[in-house]
Amino acid sequence: MPTLSLLFARAQSHWRQAAADILLSALAASFAWWLASIIFAHRTPIFAPIAAIVCLAPGIARRGRQAIGVLIGVSIGILVGETSLALWHGSAVPITESLPRLAAIIMIAMFAASSFGLNAVMLIEAGASAVLVSSLSSAGFDRIGDAAIGGLIGLLFSQILFTPDPRRLIAPKARTLIESIADLLESAGHRLQDQSGNSLDVGAVQIRDNVLLLQEMIAFADTIKRWSLRGRMSGQSITRLIDCWWPSSVRLGARAVLFTDRLQRALESDQGHAPPKNFAEILFATAQKARQFAGEQKHRATTAHSFSHYAKAIGETAPVWHPVVDEFAGLCEELETISYEQAGHERLPVADPLSRAAPDNVGEPGLS
Repeated sequence: MPTLSLLFARAQSHWRQAAADILLSALAASFAWWLASIIFAHRTPIFAPIAAIVCLAPGIARRGRQAIGVLIGVSIGILVGETSLALWHGSAVPITESLPRLAAIIMIAMFAASSFGLNAVMLIEAGASAVLVSSLSSAGFDRIGDAAIGGLIGLLFSQILFTPDPRRLIAPKARTLIESIADLLESAGHRLQDQSGNSLDVGAVQIRDNVLLLQEMIAFADTIKRWSLRGRMSGQSITRLIDCWWPSSVRLGARAVLFTDRLQRALESDQGHAPPKNFAEILFATAQKARQFAGEQKHRATTAHSFSHYAKAIGETAPVWHPVVDEFAGLCEELETISYEQAGHERLPVADPLSRAAPDNVGEPGLS
């Protein structure tokens, strides 16, 4: 059962994640209220801040689409609500006191909104606006202007003024993934040396989780690229970054899990064959280079790092260790491919990554 301190730590993490969007929503809502009251001279332009908040609420990716959905939903809800007031004008029983009538108004508004697609916010706004118009006599067609103000403020804030940079969204998750691979390689090196180090299974699970987090952020960045002005203006560079990390992150995760599995099988083997000579030192050197590559994710990485030579530095070894060396070679090749693609260089042809002809040392050849 989670402790109070753990629950508070989770709450703090959620606060940090939502803080910027909450502040943005509050500012936009206040500005929308002020602007609507100035332009339309409404004393309580409630639809303006509501529309702005719905457009900019935390956790929403397609804010441009959200703003359009809000405008359509509010307009349909107000139209249906006003029509219902006109039809039942003079009725002895108010609309809001007749549950069948109220249900019919909500259904009509939401069905009408669904004609434009199953956008959840659009349907919600249509039903809610119909209820508000039916119950508040002061709300009417003029409130469409309030909603338009709120939606336009939401578009201005999300599409132009405060759009996040998709490249800055991907970089931290990519750095975390590469660092977790470096951690795994170091743990594997310690296991080969003295059976110490962190659990390899824990490292593999962490890598798998980091791959999923990176994939989620890539999808979010792709959404921003499609639905924001800033994303469209820098679409080419974002597309290159997405094309680099989307397939490569999956392959990296798969290679890391397979490497862990093959290494554990080799360590548990009863054949008594020692690991390849200097394999632990090679793993440490690869981890160090991976950390250098990970650190460059804070900036626009332009250095093409070579990793495949680490695998080729492994000499002849017993057959039980061949699968381990093969998966390590594949992992190095994936890291090198990402590095070259991200730096904008064409990856040079490399020798068979499974070749076990050892060079004189494990130094860094060619590009750094």
